[in-house]
Amino acid sequence: MAGGAHVSSSALNIQRHLTSKKLTKIKLHILDSERRKKDNLMLLIKQNDEFDRLFGVITKKVTTMFRNREVSITPKDFTLGYYDEEGEMITMTDDDDWEIAKVCAGGEFSSDGTNVVSDIKLWMQLRREFDHL
Repeated sequence: MAGGAHVSSSALNIQRHLTSKKLTKIKLHILDSERRKKDNLMLLIKQNDEFDRLFGVITKKVTTMFRNREVSITPKDFTLGYYDEEGEMITMTDDDDWEIAKVCAGGEFSSDGTNVVSDIKLWMQLRREFDHL
């Protein structure tokens, strides 16, 4: 790609596969209460999944991740959000926020079914009592 970032053929193949399967790859940055990065998770959801489904998948994945630390994480133990066009961290609370997050990641609002993305970066901030994890 002249003048642009190089994208490997394997990355393009993954993106094509996700698109053909109608999946969105999510890279989730897990942050402590001071917004310092603690960990990253990768997960997949269907491109047309709504916010409640996204929130449930993330809760399940994080609970599984912390299971061996004898900690139970519930939805009230964290805040979920996305990065806007300027890299600012924006909190997500409902389907409207999820749709805006996808637009910021390259989706579009033009008509039903077009606001889909093959990948997106989200963040999750844990409450202070989980900083020790």
